[in-house]
Amino acid sequence: MIINPRRATLGCSRLAGFSRDEIIEIQRLIEPQILKLNEQGFLNGHTPFSAMLAIVTLLISAGTKLKHIALSNESSANEATIKSSSVNHQYSKSIEFERDFRHYVNQYISVDFNYFSFLRPLSELTIAKLFANKPKYFSVFESCNVGSKTDIWCCKCSKCLFTFIILSPFIQPNQLEKIFGENLLDKQILQTEYQQLIGLKDNKPFECVGTQNEVKLALKMALTHYPDRHPYLLENFNNTELFKESLTITQQDFTGENFLTIDFERLLKCNIY
Repeated sequence: MIINPRRATLGCSRLAGFSRDEIIEIQRLIEPQILKLNEQGFLNGHTPFSAMLAIVTLLISAGTKLKHIALSNESSANEATIKSSSVNHQYSKSIEFERDFRHYVNQYISVDFNYFSFLRPLSELTIAKLFANKPKYFSVFESCNVGSKTDIWCCKCSKCLFTFIILSPFIQPNQLEKIFGENLLDKQILQTEYQQLIGLKDNKPFECVGTQNEVKLALKMALTHYPDRHPYLLENFNNTELFKESLTITQQDFTGENFLTIDFERLLKCNIY
């Protein structure tokens, strides 16, 4: 199921072996009044897309009589965006939302639905490691909100930088540069985004990115790909206390609360170990 299909989503589906008639397409429209208010200077806030998606999937599940609704939300989405608070930009992707939504559905709608995230036990770093072994998707996938309408990496936002960093330990620099068009670790203009991602600022970016510890660990691992010269941001990281912190960070491949059935858990673990 895809909401407002575009080149990247359709391309990934095709490479995964799905034909167009096997895809359920949902069209999402913006209320015209919101656009008029935008023109007058009003902000339209942030749509909790994943929460909207959860509700829509119930309709599709009922119509197709397919019980299992598998999301791709990872354990990293549970981390707060603002330090020492419960404010989380990714709340509707978190285990908290998943738990509450499952309870609501079972209590007030039907026990016949099984809404869960298949990737919940995994971190962004583990997912990046698995994805790096799927090179056929490299020329098609895209995860930039700024460039989503035109299916490009803008290479100027925190989402682009995070994706570049999290893949850096597992994909060679020349291949990553081919995907993005340039080496984002060598862009001084991304200094602020880098500081937010790594914990040098009070808040993480209000984007769907991984944890600050994951970023530190990914940067430490990426150093091995640059034996002669470190890109600008990587050199900055290497010369700070953050590098020493990264030496104490460990990565678990399968952890945390999740709602996978025994069969789904076995399937996921078969792809990890």
